[in-house]
Order: sequence, then C-alpha cells, then structure tokens
Amino acid sequence: MKKLSYFFALSMMFVLSGCGDDDTTVAPSTAILGEWKLMEWYDDQPRDIDNDGNASTDLLSQWDSCRKYNNVRFNSGGTAALIYKGLQNSLACPPPPEDALNALPTFEWTLDETGENPVLEFPTDDATDSYEILQLTSNTLVLKGAGFITCCDESISYYVDGYLKFRKVN
Repeated sequence: MKKLSYFFALSMMFVLSGCGDDDTTVAPSTAILGEWKLMEWYDDQPRDIDNDGNASTDLLSQWDSCRKYNNVRFNSGGTAALIYKGLQNSLACPPPPEDALNALPTFEWTLDETGENPVLEFPTDDATDSYEILQLTSNTLVLKGAGFITCCDESISYYVDGYLKFRKVN
C-alpha cells in the first residue's frame, strides 16, 4: 500500500507540474523506465575514435556503427533491452526484422541512489559497468562515463570518459 501511495503522489506531482515540461523531476527508479533514444555522445577532450585524423568532442558523429541506432528500453524489475532501429535506405544498416521485438535479448540494470548523484549499473559475470546520472527528467537522461565500447575485436574497442544524452521516446 505504501508503494501505491508513493506512486500516486509522484503521478499527481507530474500532472500538476505539466506533462510536457522537460524540467519535471521524478524519482530516478520511475523516471528511467521506458524507451530512450541516443541523441548525443560527447567528451570534454577532443578524440579521434574513427581514426580519420580529425579529433572532435562530438563522438556520435564519428561513431560508424549500426549500433548507434539502438534505443534502450528500461523495464521494471531490473531488465533492459537494446532495440535496433536501423537506418532507413542503408545497406550497411538494414532495417530490423519485423519480429525483432519478440526476440530481444535482455540484460540487468540496477540503480544506486546512495551517493550525491544516482549511479546506473549494469552487472555482468565479471564486472559492473557504472554510469553516473547527471540529469534525469521526464524526457532527458544524461550519463557520465558512458563511453565504454567493447567488442570481440580489440581494434574497435575503446574507452572514453564521455557523456551520453538520451531523449525519451515513450
């Protein structure tokens, strides 16, 4: 019953403060739920992640991967899924298959709210990736330290102490 009352109070605060207002602050564990689209990936220090000889603080424009068209969906219960959206009219990044939403692999997430800023954590078998939440409103999520890109090929794996900015899509 206590959880229901807390949810009701948060819902009323959201309604009274204006549904479309991006400055609306809600509890992180509630605000993070839903689907988010990556809008920006940047760093304070210019970097050349695509090895073309041009360093920039705008890392998203340098990232040549179909994965940059993924959305992430945070579900209640501590699971999340990457949803591939593809790039229209591109042979390199074809649209996702129609049944892709039915077969999404999920991964775990937790939220540590004990520090000054909440920390979003993704535990794996051998480590936990942690990202400080710098901003979380009803429509915006900004993560710090979220430039960790790894793959089976060391030449395309790197770490950047950057920032990721997402916009909520539903």
